[in-house]
Amino acid sequence: GQGSPESAALRAEASRLFEQVGDARGAARVRWVAANLLISVDAAAAIREYEELTRLYLELDDVYYAAMAASSMSWSLHDLGDLDRAVEYGYLSFRLASRNDDVSAAMVALREVEIHFHRLGYVREAAIIDGAFDALSSRYGMTTPPVFTENVMRRWSGSAALRDALGSERYDELRQAGSGMTLDALSELIESTFATRQLERAESAPASSS
Repeated sequence: GQGSPESAALRAEASRLFEQVGDARGAARVRWVAANLLISVDAAAAIREYEELTRLYLELDDVYYAAMAASSMSWSLHDLGDLDRAVEYGYLSFRLASRNDDVSAAMVALREVEIHFHRLGYVREAAIIDGAFDALSSRYGMTTPPVFTENVMRRWSGSAALRDALGSERYDELRQAGSGMTLDALSELIESTFATRQLERAESAPASSS
């Protein structure tokens, strides 16, 4: 398996060879695999590595891997209960994937953001994104990989919880609104909702003593 000593030795050798030929992207990509294995052992250390890798991939203009690292960071932050930073990195992943025309990765990030928004109490926005996710998946002929479905089910009670919170009629209206949205329109929705969240946090923070 990927966590075996043999696999670790192969990754180290691959990294050495990439560095030997001056392939910084290749060497950095090997680190993403190692970070994924680290998450179950030391989540905090894995998050630090994801954060560093996201920065590194952006410096290397490796948008594909930057989007994946930000997505992994988003899931990990969610699992540690840091939902605000989870949204931040989920949105970053969505923007990068969209810019790179990587619709599959953009859909993963979109579902992440939906889950984070739902848990933060932005149920209306989550329902809109829910409709957009299904419509865009259908439009682009995408099917959800089983491993992604398992990741989602471990973290989220599903669309039925949105329907229960909003009522069937309102939920269906919001899903219908989301179904006609483009990736750009969704980006604007996520950005404005996140800005609202940041403002609400600032307003609710205790005033510092002078």
